[in-house]
Amino acid sequence: MIKLLFNSSLLKTIVILFNLLIPAVVIRSYSAYDFGIYSYLLVYAVVVSILQNGVTASFRNIISNLDNKETLSCLLFTVKRVTFPILTVLFISGVFVSLLLGLDTIYGKIAIFVSVSLINIFYPLIASYFDARGKTVKFVLYEIIFSVLSLALIYILGLLKVNILFVCIITANYRGVYAVFLLIYKYISASSRYPDKYNKNKKYVIFCFEDILFVGIQLINVINSLLFMNMLAGYYGVISFGIFALYYRFISFPQQIVGFSASLIWIRFRQIYFDNKNMSRKFLRNLLFVFALLLISWFFIVHFLMETIIRIYSSKNLIYPGELILLNIMICLVLVKDFT
Repeated sequence: MIKLLFNSSLLKTIVILFNLLIPAVVIRSYSAYDFGIYSYLLVYAVVVSILQNGVTASFRNIISNLDNKETLSCLLFTVKRVTFPILTVLFISGVFVSLLLGLDTIYGKIAIFVSVSLINIFYPLIASYFDARGKTVKFVLYEIIFSVLSLALIYILGLLKVNILFVCIITANYRGVYAVFLLIYKYISASSRYPDKYNKNKKYVIFCFEDILFVGIQLINVINSLLFMNMLAGYYGVISFGIFALYYRFISFPQQIVGFSASLIWIRFRQIYFDNKNMSRKFLRNLLFVFALLLISWFFIVHFLMETIIRIYSSKNLIYPGELILLNIMICLVLVKDFT
């Protein structure tokens, strides 16, 4: 289990490193103001996590107790009967709101950006499916290939000086597009192999209202994040906000790894727990040791090397607009919260 977790986390770290290359391309291709707008719009991708935390929480619990054949039926049933209809209604509503507000206004841009970003709901669903099947490494390898293609596209758009809104949309949603491609492939292959049995032998009940507690907690977190980011942008300005977002992206690097691996950790822990409770406690002790080592090491790296890393990364002398030590402590506390 630890070996599988290490391999998947290592590959997901490579994915995150590719993701860090995208802002580097943007900040070198656009002005500091455009990069600030880019960073500000990306903040609103967190709105999608409200639905993610509801739909995928129950989905992960269900598929962790299913056999391999049932997991695919459960996945396709969830997408066909629940996720796709809800997202279609929300997308149409979001586009309508953006047209009312005007696409030339910042609020109109936010509305259309959030509407398109709903496609990311599909990513944790398909990722949880591959985790349950024990094929996390295969899933992440394909994602790395897709990340390279997305990076190349963003680089071309930067050379052409395409509107920053389109660059932002591609940055935030390429994982969702990747998930949709995989879902289409799974749907076609499942229909051709057993079209008469698909979703007829068992009724799966999955709906985000069953996880209203998770949705409520995530809603509070999202509101707090948006209020904080908007106050920061209003107080310091768009350019300084872009610099803050760049530092935050680097300092929260371990948080992204933990977030990527959370689904696999949860599904595998449940499977180990039901088979051997003593083994599950040993797994948690090993995980706690690795986490503590990561936390301590990263704190010192940020404190002594982060400004140099940012200067090399952006090819610009970008000074953090505040006390870096406070941001470092905040990220460490968030990591502790996520782990617990």
